[in-house]
Amino acid sequence: MGLASMAPVRDLRSENGSPSRVSWCPSAHRHPSFDGAIVRGVSPDTPERFLYLTTTGRISGQPRPIEIWFVERSGRYYILDERREAAQWVQNLERDPAVRFRVRARGEEGPAIPAKARTVREPDLVAAVSSLMNVKYGWSDGLVVEILPDT
Repeated sequence: MGLASMAPVRDLRSENGSPSRVSWCPSAHRHPSFDGAIVRGVSPDTPERFLYLTTTGRISGQPRPIEIWFVERSGRYYILDERREAAQWVQNLERDPAVRFRVRARGEEGPAIPAKARTVREPDLVAAVSSLMNVKYGWSDGLVVEILPDT
C-alpha cells in the first residue's frame, strides 16, 4: 500500500535515535498541525489531538509507543491500522493486551492511563467505529482496536 492510503501512525522511537515512520491518510482538507494529514472539522487554531499508545514489545519486552488518530465512543477509544494484524503494535497488544495511553495534542505532556486493548471483530461495532472515523478523518480502512481504560 502506498503512503497516500495509510492512516497516520508515528513510531515515537525516533526520539530515542531510531528512524521514525509516519504514515498518511488520503487527504480532503489538509491540517497544518500534522504535516499534511487531514482532519475534518478542526480549525487551524485548534491543535489536533492524538492518541499515544504504548504497548509492550512481544520480543523485546520494551515499551513501544506510537501516535495515532482515534475516535471515542461510550468511554472507550478506538484506533485503526490498515496493515491489520501485520502491524507490529497490533501483534504486541495481541500478545499482551495491557497497554497505556493518553490523548493529547502533539507536544503536550500528561500521565498515561492503564488500559486493556483488543481487536474488534463484532461487525456492528466495526461499522459504528468506521463511521465515526469517516466523519472525523475521511478514512476508515483498517483493523479496529478498542482501548478500554482500567477502572
